[in-house]
Amino acid sequence: NWTDFPKGHRVAFLREERRKDPAAARALLEAVFKSEPAAMRAELLAALDVALRADDLPFLESLSVDRAESVRSVASRLSAMVPDTPAYASRLTEAGRCFVRSDSGVSGILERVGLASPSQVVFKPPIATTDQRALLAGLFEGFSPAEIAGAAGLLTAQVIGALPEGIVIEALCGRA
Repeated sequence: NWTDFPKGHRVAFLREERRKDPAAARALLEAVFKSEPAAMRAELLAALDVALRADDLPFLESLSVDRAESVRSVASRLSAMVPDTPAYASRLTEAGRCFVRSDSGVSGILERVGLASPSQVVFKPPIATTDQRALLAGLFEGFSPAEIAGAAGLLTAQVIGALPEGIVIEALCGRA
């Protein structure tokens, strides 16, 4: 029985099951969820990030009233990672706004019509009032450079070239 495994093994098992059959793995989790302590519920819930999809939303939304803040936080984060939802689109738009062209004017016009090389793109993160690393990790988690480039109206190579070292690249690696 998978519920007898040590914590790390249970999370790994659930992730592997999500790769095979996301709905069946979610059903396994739902069956034992309420009987688990808060810390374990949060860690098991985080395993739903594998093959996350719209079918998971009802379960995630039901956890918005969970007694543990850690579970509510993970459920909220996962809900914002489900493609084709307003929260996902909002995050993607905000992530795209972090990449801006460093020049405009005549060279920008020439570039748009194919008569000049692409302008330099720079990374301008949103201003954080608290932890900048956490803000950036949450903003870019689950996106690919191609999705961000599409949202920003840039080439994927431009986005990749402007990526800063550190947390943003780490967040994008989760999707890879």
